[in-house]
Amino acid sequence: MPAAAVYTPVRALFISGLALVCAPALAQTTVSSVQFEKSTIVGREGFFGVGRSTDGFWWMIDPDGKPFFYKGVTSVNRAGTMGGRRAKPGPYAAVVDQKYNWPNDKEPFVKSVVQRLREWNFNALGAWTTEEFFDKGLPYTEIIEFFKEGPFVSDSDELDPDAYGATARGIPDVFDPLWQQAADRKAELLCRPRKDSKLLVGYFTDNEIGFAEPRRSGRQADPAAATSPGRPGLLQICLSADEKRSAHQVAWDMVLKKHGTTQKAAAAWGIKDASLEALRRMRADGTAIVSDGFVADNQAFVKLFAGRYFRIAAETIRRHDPNHLILGCRWGSPPANWVLAEQKPWTDIISANNYQDIMYERMDIIWRATQMPILIGEFNWNTDYFRAIGMAGEKPGQFANATERMLHKGRQALERTFAHPGVVGYTFYRWVHGSGGGLVDQQDQPNLRDIPQLKDLNARAEAIRLAAARVDAAPISGIVTISLVGGRGGGERVVVAVDVTDGKWDVSARGASIEGKVLSSRGEAGKVELTLDLMFTSGRFTGPTGKGQYTVSVQRRGIVLEGTFTGTFNGQPVKGPALGFIERP
Repeated sequence: MPAAAVYTPVRALFISGLALVCAPALAQTTVSSVQFEKSTIVGREGFFGVGRSTDGFWWMIDPDGKPFFYKGVTSVNRAGTMGGRRAKPGPYAAVVDQKYNWPNDKEPFVKSVVQRLREWNFNALGAWTTEEFFDKGLPYTEIIEFFKEGPFVSDSDELDPDAYGATARGIPDVFDPLWQQAADRKAELLCRPRKDSKLLVGYFTDNEIGFAEPRRSGRQADPAAATSPGRPGLLQICLSADEKRSAHQVAWDMVLKKHGTTQKAAAAWGIKDASLEALRRMRADGTAIVSDGFVADNQAFVKLFAGRYFRIAAETIRRHDPNHLILGCRWGSPPANWVLAEQKPWTDIISANNYQDIMYERMDIIWRATQMPILIGEFNWNTDYFRAIGMAGEKPGQFANATERMLHKGRQALERTFAHPGVVGYTFYRWVHGSGGGLVDQQDQPNLRDIPQLKDLNARAEAIRLAAARVDAAPISGIVTISLVGGRGGGERVVVAVDVTDGKWDVSARGASIEGKVLSSRGEAGKVELTLDLMFTSGRFTGPTGKGQYTVSVQRRGIVLEGTFTGTFNGQPVKGPALGFIERP
């Protein structure tokens, strides 16, 4: 059961047969009648909750009991940067001070920001928003950052925070009672004052943390070799840490209980010596253990470590605030399924950040592993995924420049993600323009490139979502992009595009280094069946060359086509999931 169902009474809420209109402070779009499965609803009466509709789509539920799709913005603060409480004022702060008389009165700036966000059809505030915006008319979130509390597994700066998603000193020792005490103090400071807030959605426990999965070198002759220049896993880090560290003691206890002796552990891991001294020499030399035997033990330890982190984080928050949702740790990329399994009992909503054009597909990885609601903690289209990489259906000269492609692909990514059954909202990064873009510049002037498109997308989000919850048998018109996972025998995607007009499929299919034909097409009652004949040629970022023939069967829901495919690639049988999207003409 989700965390709130464990710690707080589950709200008995059933919405049926009503045309629901959220209050102006929460949304600008009318939401059609939505029926919820009572058993899925989590949250306390009078506060934000979450539930799954009878057609299988998750929605947030506002304090008045109405469906709510979260459309937020991060880093709303005077500093103009991310970091929230830790943000150091930049040039934007000086503009705010002068323009709004901030030193004497914070309210004019707050009211201006809230008004602008509403005008642009945003309805919530995201992480890194500072407390002067709390309870000022828009739903908001708080981020606690338990991972920044010590003691840490390593007291040195040897662990790269970019690689491990932690502080400069690495990963907190979640087994140490002192860490649990530090987490409790922080939760008391941040959660207790907010426990009665009606506009607080919930708490992020952290931001883009990681549990140090071992990384094998992709250029090894033998990828299962005992050592490589890859990065060490969490188990190796803890085994070679200071003996006083609780994580060190727990790691050795697990290893010796399983293997009995260090000699037997060494044999299982494919190394000569697994003594403490040998493991420390390996760390000092930058040698990572990546054998299959070690990876299996590391996975078991990561499950133990992650499970304790998520449990203590949830219990600590609930002790000081039993009323609000736990929103997860804002994954930077989809974690391993066994990590998600440890998170699931202690989280109401799983959060994940995304800066890639395949946002639907990345959120779908989490969804398929958990079937839980997902909140996108950060999103921005000002990246090379949107600017530099062409689409399967892109025609020569279609875009005048990278910015045009970015805005086109950005719209695609959001429209598609609005149609995902597990996604309950997204958060644009960020308020003030930085390296990843923003809604206003350092002079507080609106971003006239992005805002018109975001305003339109926000206004249509609920309608796109509701349409995706219904089987759609209307004739298709537009460009259909179809992705076949494993179409060339590996794990990569074969992505092709086909033009469709009033249900009539063009005979040609195209993609990156792909040319092909639609041999047959049939559509009725929302189902589409295609036979594709594709030729794969060499090109940048492409897989094997050759010939593929596929039969695709998908069901249409709104702009999404989802199903399976079977076929052959270079004469060998292949099959897997098929995912398609309809782009407006």
